[in-house]
Amino acid sequence: MAKTATRPKPTNLKKTEAAGSATPDAAADIRLIPLDQLEPSPLNVRKVAASASDDAELLSSIRETGIKQNLVVHALSESRFAVDAGGRRLKALKQLAEDGIIPSDHPVPCLVEDERNAILTSATENLQRAAMHPADQFEAFDKMIGEGRSEDEIALKFGVSVDLVRRRLKLARVAPEIIEQFRAGDLTLECVMAFTLTDDHDRQLAVWNAVKGGYHIHPQSIK
Repeated sequence: MAKTATRPKPTNLKKTEAAGSATPDAAADIRLIPLDQLEPSPLNVRKVAASASDDAELLSSIRETGIKQNLVVHALSESRFAVDAGGRRLKALKQLAEDGIIPSDHPVPCLVEDERNAILTSATENLQRAAMHPADQFEAFDKMIGEGRSEDEIALKFGVSVDLVRRRLKLARVAPEIIEQFRAGDLTLECVMAFTLTDDHDRQLAVWNAVKGGYHIHPQSIK
């Protein structure tokens, strides 16, 4: 394990994604810990799992742009560490290793804290993070673009990646009526993104009317 004053560029991954909260003043204490030495912490306060669509989007984002924010861990032994903050990022990285995208011992930037701080760290990360609905993100980003701001400026302002900003702005291609169904929980993000294959709102609405009565609406059926 090595210490570094800056976050390392991930092996076999491109740029970085803001996927969680970094701990203040952590940069000087960041260690690179092999992925296969990390495991979920039983002290993580998040018990209700994120939605499958949220996990899928995080996995896709990390695959394409890497991981930016360090995990926060406590030592179980000299070679085992429990992740108190960043469990979803850990899950995504483990999946990428299982898929052969990154090696099983891929170095992951981690802040090692005392186990006594684990619950406080986990609670702080989860309580301070109130993710915006993707439709709300789209509207906010779209308004800022209308004000003449760049995608880079928006990403910096909201603490997200430029890639996420671009994905949200694709929702501008979707009919407002479908966006409202998304807000109401009648459609997943993957289904909404399937409608972006065309800019023709009339065609989108025709497809929506054809599939909305189904028991399970799948992105492939929309495409």
